[in-house]
Amino acid sequence: MDLCLEGIGSFCEIASSSRYTTFPNPGLEIEGHPAFPLPLTSAHARLMKNACRPASSDREANTPVDTPVQNIWELNCRQFKLLNPGWVAFLKKMATEAAHSLGLTDVGLKLHKLLLNEKGFSSQNYEDIEESPRKIGTLFICLPSEHWGGDVHISFGPDKHRFITAPTSKYDLTASALYSDVSHKTKEIKLGYRLALTYSILQHGSDEKSAALVGQQTHMIRKHLLIN
Repeated sequence: MDLCLEGIGSFCEIASSSRYTTFPNPGLEIEGHPAFPLPLTSAHARLMKNACRPASSDREANTPVDTPVQNIWELNCRQFKLLNPGWVAFLKKMATEAAHSLGLTDVGLKLHKLLLNEKGFSSQNYEDIEESPRKIGTLFICLPSEHWGGDVHISFGPDKHRFITAPTSKYDLTASALYSDVSHKTKEIKLGYRLALTYSILQHGSDEKSAALVGQQTHMIRKHLLIN
């Protein structure tokens, strides 16, 4: 699924996160299974786990390519479907808000993976790999699936963010966006399952953006405010 966005504002952050209490069920279907209900139950999470493969750590720093990561399972975008037509309009709403926060214009989304994190999963600092030369970031959409722990810590130089999904994970949806050149790590999932869709954020125009550029712009703005 590709989605194009144009005319987004210029306010910049290296990452953003929004919580939604009202949203359409995407209608997640994996071959051989009916559409999975949300919130995801433990029984359905186990069925989903059996249909997925262990994720590899090819994007983690200082880790050999294709080394399995414990307690995380994945499917690529060709191995599952999102059947609800209403999901596309809501996805555009989330993407527009995320792009605005990151100061992005003329960008698109491409569905990448389905991720299932279970109890015991954590990750160290890593930067996203670029599946496409046009990729400048990632949108993570956490679907309703109750879990505890799993806070995400994002950093680039002195700029730091902490995204928490657990407290409202049973019924709410969380969409988090970040630039590809930021570092991020996930604290341990203490209980339950976290279910997420990932979308690559692709730059369509020639005005390339990155966390490094955001940092430079922020520094210049602060310097200007101090001078004046």
